[in-house]
Amino acid sequence: DMMQALFSQFDELCDKHGVQKLETVGDAYICTANLFDGDQHGGNAKEAALNALNMAKDMILATREVILPNKMCEKDTSASETLQIR
Repeated sequence: DMMQALFSQFDELCDKHGVQKLETVGDAYICTANLFDGDQHGGNAKEAALNALNMAKDMILATREVILPNKMCEKDTSASETLQIR
């Protein structure tokens, strides 16, 4: 399923950026940086904020690769509609 594949990519991004996934609710993916004691940042709020920002950027890039099935333009894929983060 399209959302499961995207959420799997987000899970990998969490590992890459040291962000913790909290849960998914419907089409919402909830994650956090530096929320729990003893995380890999050791309380470094600046580093955690940068990791969260980089995670968000990569999530946006990942969604741009997902073409909505009912919005696909067979002749010109650049005209197809992609998934958006809100």
